[in-house]
Amino acid sequence: MARLTTKDLPLGELYTKPKITPSVEIAILAKEDFSDISKTYCERVCILPCKNPTRVSLLNKPVDILIVQDHPEPRGKYDYRDDQRDLINRGIIQTLAEKAGFGRLSYQVTNLLKCPNDLKNFPKGKSPAQRTMMKCRPYLLGEIERVKPKVIISLTTTVTKSLGLLKHSNTGNRGEITSALGSQVVITLHPKCLTMIRQNASGAMWSYDYFEVIRRDFEKAARLARGDLKLLTLEEGVQAQVPNISICQSIEDVREAVAKLSSFSGTGSITSIDTETNTLDPMAIDAKLLTIQFGWRDGNNVDYKGEPVYKAAVIPLWHRGNTFYDPDEAWALLVPVLLDPLMYKVGHNIKFDILMIFHTTGIRLQGVKFDTLLLLHDLDSGAQGTFSLKTAIWDFAPELSIGGYENLLPKLTKGRSATTGTTEGEDGNEEGESGDGSDSNEGSES
Repeated sequence: MARLTTKDLPLGELYTKPKITPSVEIAILAKEDFSDISKTYCERVCILPCKNPTRVSLLNKPVDILIVQDHPEPRGKYDYRDDQRDLINRGIIQTLAEKAGFGRLSYQVTNLLKCPNDLKNFPKGKSPAQRTMMKCRPYLLGEIERVKPKVIISLTTTVTKSLGLLKHSNTGNRGEITSALGSQVVITLHPKCLTMIRQNASGAMWSYDYFEVIRRDFEKAARLARGDLKLLTLEEGVQAQVPNISICQSIEDVREAVAKLSSFSGTGSITSIDTETNTLDPMAIDAKLLTIQFGWRDGNNVDYKGEPVYKAAVIPLWHRGNTFYDPDEAWALLVPVLLDPLMYKVGHNIKFDILMIFHTTGIRLQGVKFDTLLLLHDLDSGAQGTFSLKTAIWDFAPELSIGGYENLLPKLTKGRSATTGTTEGEDGNEEGESGDGSDSNEGSES
């Protein structure tokens, strides 16, 4: 008679094992019904000293938006009831939902950890470890399967990872929209950060300044649930921008680009400017401009959605892959545009571009009217993690579907020059992005 393996044992016998090993736990997960709290599962698999796990009820009714936090807020030293802080957080969530325009959309708040928030489960008010909370993951997955949310709002990194998004964090990927378990997922910060002091013990900066940041993320969830916001895949979003971008591949192309840019002089039109460089130090002895690019609104033209059409011109300069023309000749054509005070220019952290152009060529950029990085600083009172270009795309133009475009760069440029498509030469690997405070890819040839 063949010997039964662990996975073949009945559920009751698995629970009677003297030790719940990983293989036993896997077998239990495959057989247990997580439609309700199982006291036996909690006592044998979970490692919290929860004495009454069945106090917690699970969600069963369908909702449009499911908001998931990692655990109920533990009772504070001076709180008069166990759920006092949790009620405060839920009140903030309700306010955010109202301000974000949830309207008739249905939503519910649930926890990854299903244990009650008493002092036995949260000794000294400390949160359980991520590994501990993950023991309750099957209950959350069961809830998601039953309530079938159109959108999930993840409030913590532990929740995000429990959804299978192992490479994401709620601080590093705040504001992003992705998908998991058949639903779209909006990653944001936990509203409890709004009640914290300006700087906490870990050095992170939290305060009420983040209210509008989180509200924007809630608003994205509402737009997704109503169908007002429809996203393309990242590849489709990037490809949709390709027809609007021209890369100069001859000196005649440069002349045409310069002529177009010069036509904006004195019209009050705004042109964006950005540079790509080989270093983040403008005064480095080997500092050089690799490319310079400009963007502008294409007159009064609109696309099929009625949105303005924007165009861009990329002009390779002292890039090692530029075999099209003499960069010195191209630069001579560009100088009048850069020095024209009536050709209005904006940039993101444009201070870097001004310094880089000046220290590498001696040209002092004129006509600078605005810096969008300073605008983002002002909008959210300088709240950390809210003013990079990558973040701005997710916060203010998610419909472009190019948030996370940088993740495609290794795939698109692997073994090839980003400008010319030629294979890399003997001068080594492409220098990776190291950031200048604006996430605008200065310091990278790719």
